[in-house]
Amino acid sequence: MKINYLKLAGFRGFKKSAEIVFPLGFAVISGRNGSGKSTVCDAIEYALTGNIRAESTHTEKGESITDYLWWRGDGFPENRFVKLGLIDDNGEQVTITRDPDGVKVSSEQEIDDLVSDPSCSPKDCLLQLCRTSIIRDEEITQLSVDLPERQRFEFVSSAIGTTDFTDIENKALAVQDYFKTRYKVLEQEYSERRREISDLTARLSSTQTEAEKFGDVKNAENKLRMLLKEDVKTETDLLEITRQNIAQLRTDSDNLIRISNELVELQNRMDEIDKGDTQKLIQSLDKEITKLNEALTDKDREISDLEAKIAKHEMESPRLASLAEIIEHGKRYGLEDGCCPLCNSKLDESNFHSNIGKRETQIKEAAATLTELIKDRADKSETRKSIISELDSKTRKHKELSSIKDVTLQNIQKIISEAGKYGIKTIDIDQFNARYLSQCIEDKRGKVIKLDHYLAVLESSRAYEKVGEFEKEIALAKKHAAEIEKKMTSAEDAEGQAKKAVGVIRRVSGDIVDERLAQLSPLISEIYFRLRPHLDWQDLNYHIRGDVRRFLSFEVGNGLNPSFLFSSGQRRAAGLSFLLAVHLSRQWCRLKTLILDDPVQHIDDFRALQLTEVLSAIRQSGWQIICTAEDKALANLLSRRLRSSDNEEGSHISMTYRSNVGVATKSIQPIPPLSNRVLMSA
Repeated sequence: MKINYLKLAGFRGFKKSAEIVFPLGFAVISGRNGSGKSTVCDAIEYALTGNIRAESTHTEKGESITDYLWWRGDGFPENRFVKLGLIDDNGEQVTITRDPDGVKVSSEQEIDDLVSDPSCSPKDCLLQLCRTSIIRDEEITQLSVDLPERQRFEFVSSAIGTTDFTDIENKALAVQDYFKTRYKVLEQEYSERRREISDLTARLSSTQTEAEKFGDVKNAENKLRMLLKEDVKTETDLLEITRQNIAQLRTDSDNLIRISNELVELQNRMDEIDKGDTQKLIQSLDKEITKLNEALTDKDREISDLEAKIAKHEMESPRLASLAEIIEHGKRYGLEDGCCPLCNSKLDESNFHSNIGKRETQIKEAAATLTELIKDRADKSETRKSIISELDSKTRKHKELSSIKDVTLQNIQKIISEAGKYGIKTIDIDQFNARYLSQCIEDKRGKVIKLDHYLAVLESSRAYEKVGEFEKEIALAKKHAAEIEKKMTSAEDAEGQAKKAVGVIRRVSGDIVDERLAQLSPLISEIYFRLRPHLDWQDLNYHIRGDVRRFLSFEVGNGLNPSFLFSSGQRRAAGLSFLLAVHLSRQWCRLKTLILDDPVQHIDDFRALQLTEVLSAIRQSGWQIICTAEDKALANLLSRRLRSSDNEEGSHISMTYRSNVGVATKSIQPIPPLSNRVLMSA
């Protein structure tokens, strides 16, 4: 199975519809940065898996790569789809089409069955196929030398398609967990049986002791009736009621102990309120509030007096106004033949004007007095508002502080009420304290002791009957305990066997990976030797450690770690040798296509040339190779060196990006296969 063609529209940088035909031999895709080379690789991966692996977990501002799968530039594309054509060795073609609505496959088989062998492929075969078939520039070291040892082993184990024992291992683990849980349940049941035996044995010993004692049964019965204060007819009822009272008294005592602890805490809080700064502040506020109320009363009285004076002056205002008008007319009119024009009394000129002046002065003084009274009333009203504001503030603060004490007193009152439920007589709050409760608790305990004593005396009369019953119950409990102990042993053995089976399964799985890696080792060494990352260390070895949990590490020379020893370019070359070897060793993969996305971007020319020779060798093994390269000279070199057969063509595809148009194919140069007869006779 190889890739035949790729059609896409509205995907990533492709706005318009485009079709790229991949020859069965090879295809070299070149172009500048942003010309769509990586998008071709993304489209192939998206068609196979429905996602793009690179940066798939990266999010920013609530967005991820899935929000940018389709064209986001200016304008709207006519279509949005990715169509991948595959062709098998018999020439039969299969098309995989994906668009925002879903996926369609022209074959009846699922995609994973088309490109992999179900009998030996990993569960996530499409992901493993893309990880090992599409080798991206940024992932060369991430999936090889930079990968942690444990993850590197898991990567190889999944990639090369070892036999999957996961289901068997999970079943063994489930069996192990079942018997482990079963053992815990049996252990708990066994402990309960042992406690039952201990309790029965203690009760048997106590009953035997009581049976040997002599007790005045009739006296004990009378004492119980007096303590219980109930008219009980039969001895059985008396015993039952006594047990109920003992249980109730013990419950009441426990509740009273809790109430006593709460009461101590509340009373301590009350002491802090009464003795602390809170009480002092309340008392201070009381004094201040009293003073403010007195000041408010005085101010109200002063304002009331002013209101009366103002009212009196306002009543005289009309008369004064009329008088002022008469004076004004008198000044203009003057005396008439030496007489007042109003009263016709004889006056001289000086007395007439003197009286007019006195009247004017009287009117002005009255107006000034009224103005002063009104101003004084306004000032006192403002002062009254200030007093009211301060009084409100002090009153609110007083209520807040007092509420703390009130709430505490309410809680104490609730406790007193609750104590009444348990037989405590309700008394004054000042007398209700922890000492009083302690005495009540001791009284209840004393009553319990007496009831227990007289109950034991009554029960001693039936002790000899109970001895036989206890002995039978103990024998039966011991029998059950022995059966549970036997089941516990079986469960423990089964858990051990399941645990051992899990270890064997993991060990066998690891051994299979070891065998596959042993087959892979020569290929890694061969490719590494051809790429020649380092002049001194020309052999790359691997080392596996761990029995159940396996770890895979690389070594050069005498146990040296290339991850720390090599430069970035050398690490990339070593990583390429590892990934290429893994790619070629996948027995489960039916897709014989190797895709490299600009693998020589950070490798020098010498190692780029060596990689070209390695890819040429891989091509000669029948693999289809699709390789992107930014450097046009390197693309031409790859086009020449990948010609390795006489029946499979290649092509050199040049990509470009146009503003507001998107990615487009600039040119396609067919590369014919090598001829059978290169040299001709003259």
